[in-house]
Amino acid sequence: MNNLIKPATLAMLLLTLGALSLIFLWRSHGDVSIGRRLTENHCGVCHDISPEKKNQKGPFLWGIVNRPVGAAQGYRYSQAFMKHVQEHPFIWTEENLDTFLANPQQFIPNVRMSEHRVEHQISFDGIEDATNRHDLITYLKRLQ
Repeated sequence: MNNLIKPATLAMLLLTLGALSLIFLWRSHGDVSIGRRLTENHCGVCHDISPEKKNQKGPFLWGIVNRPVGAAQGYRYSQAFMKHVQEHPFIWTEENLDTFLANPQQFIPNVRMSEHRVEHQISFDGIEDATNRHDLITYLKRLQ
């Protein structure tokens, strides 16, 4: 009888596992409110995130998830960017956005938003934390 788990201990273990599962499930879907703040702080400086779809320093982000790269109407992309897109066309899937947000220069060489120049004082080098990228993308998916 000493080797058996007591019912109270088993119940506590099951409750703990259930709570951890719920937390994991909740976090695996991304946190929209955190994603919104991250989007406003990281992206909203240069990109419009409203349904008005205004191009600013960067193209508008409304509807970016599952949009072909370089397809924001009315935005003048750099020649280097468009050359890369013509040679390597892709869709802004969640996976591509995650890779891009981790390291924009590595994903699209010479992307203007990552340049460090006097005339381009706000540059974006990426977001290291995978959870933050996931939350940001979760919010971007809502912009439809």
